[in-house]
Amino acid sequence: MIELSHYQTRMRNPLLAQVAFHNQLSNEQLDELLNPIDYPPSSFWAFEALSTQLREAIANQEKIIVCGDYDADGICATAILVKTLRDAGATVGYYIPHRFEDGYGLSVSTVEAALEKGYTRFILVDNGVSAHAALARISEGQAKAYILDHHEMTQTPQCELLIHPSLLEEPYRDSCGSALAYQLSTRFTDDGYLMSLAAVATIADVVDLWGANRLLVREGLSKLNTNRYPALIALMERVESLDETSLSFQIIPKINAVGRMNEEFSVNQLVNYLLTSDPLKLQRMAASIAEINLKRKAVNSAMMAKTRSALNDSHAVIVIDDPEFHEGIVGITAGQLVAQTGKPVIVLAHREGYYKGSCRAPLGSDLRQILEPALSKVQRYGGHALAAGIEIAADQYEAFKSALYASTEGKTFGGGERTTLRFDPELFTLERYQDLMAYRPFGQGFELPSIEIPNAQVVRFQALKNGVKWECRVGDQLLDVLSFRSIPPGASTKAEIRATGRLSLSTFRGNTRFTLMADDVA
Repeated sequence: MIELSHYQTRMRNPLLAQVAFHNQLSNEQLDELLNPIDYPPSSFWAFEALSTQLREAIANQEKIIVCGDYDADGICATAILVKTLRDAGATVGYYIPHRFEDGYGLSVSTVEAALEKGYTRFILVDNGVSAHAALARISEGQAKAYILDHHEMTQTPQCELLIHPSLLEEPYRDSCGSALAYQLSTRFTDDGYLMSLAAVATIADVVDLWGANRLLVREGLSKLNTNRYPALIALMERVESLDETSLSFQIIPKINAVGRMNEEFSVNQLVNYLLTSDPLKLQRMAASIAEINLKRKAVNSAMMAKTRSALNDSHAVIVIDDPEFHEGIVGITAGQLVAQTGKPVIVLAHREGYYKGSCRAPLGSDLRQILEPALSKVQRYGGHALAAGIEIAADQYEAFKSALYASTEGKTFGGGERTTLRFDPELFTLERYQDLMAYRPFGQGFELPSIEIPNAQVVRFQALKNGVKWECRVGDQLLDVLSFRSIPPGASTKAEIRATGRLSLSTFRGNTRFTLMADDVA
């Protein structure tokens, strides 16, 4: 473990040094943090080769179809490529599968329908490396397939060109699908909106914010703040601050909710929303998206209420299923259970003849390694080290659990969890905190730690809609503690509280102070 003194010798701001220590940044990361690198576009040969082939297709008036995925990364990546090709004069269509009816990835039936409509070029973005049957059908139909995907490859896919982060230069090794799509778009255009979409997706996909990702998010957020792109702004409840935190809590959940719920508003309509410039259409569609997100929250709350027994599960890996679980929400539920238990979690919805769900793991884990002894019992699996999708035949479910429990008995996973940082009024000055904010973006690999205030003296209590607010004194500082989900008994009469959560600055009538959005209050 690197000692705090190492960071203090390199940083004039002791608060920044504490955050660097909390993240255990390497010397290379420190260098990049203190002296940001302006990475040039990737020079991987396949980007140029693909742009050349697509220009040929446009010149020959061939029909191109973009095949994406139903999460925020896949939706943004699809929008990036469709806009890029349309602006270049292409005849381009797109299709993202329905999560429940089509399942993950490009299907053979979708390929056949596209071939019948005359599509000769297929771009698979944020999916494709495991779509072997669909790729074979594209080849049989005398069409060409191009893949821009960052998911785990177990075998080389059959395609004309493959662009995968593992093949790129080191700064691009953690690129998500939208980052790859944006890299391709730069061969055609210089469009700040496309950069902002890629930045949103990079935050959403929780990839490391180092290397080219760091530059992409920083520049993409700058473009968004400068140009206030209507489709993204319309998804914000509060638009005074457009940063990685506000995107994570306001825009990204809404984009993901459409793919998760797949009700009256589909992911393909969401791509259309991201590409439209009609103000009335944007307003109407944004309202529908917000309503879907509210429904998603209600379903998630109901599911979490059903998982309380998992908190006392003695196994090293938690596996939980319920016939009433919503298939689109299992990933959120699994992630919340990981945060509460510190264990890998699998949450499964029931389908006819099989179980389908999501796996999540704590930081520092690798799901494939954890599940390897039981994967022979699985009919479908794929994803990343910390998040994956899984399908298990009903007649293999008990055998899967037995194999998993036996192979993980007595083990612990993770080790990358972060501790909280205690609020010291001498350390947390407004000047130091504002300087810390200059080193954004924060996220995977460079997190703002949760802040703990162990003994805040209550000055004033205020009841809010769906929550409460305490005005508190810590040392010589006044600060606000807000809570909308953890309200202790006797909240209005407490003289002192302990709270943990996300710290930010708020300004009211010219006065700036700290505000803690509490996850836990006692």
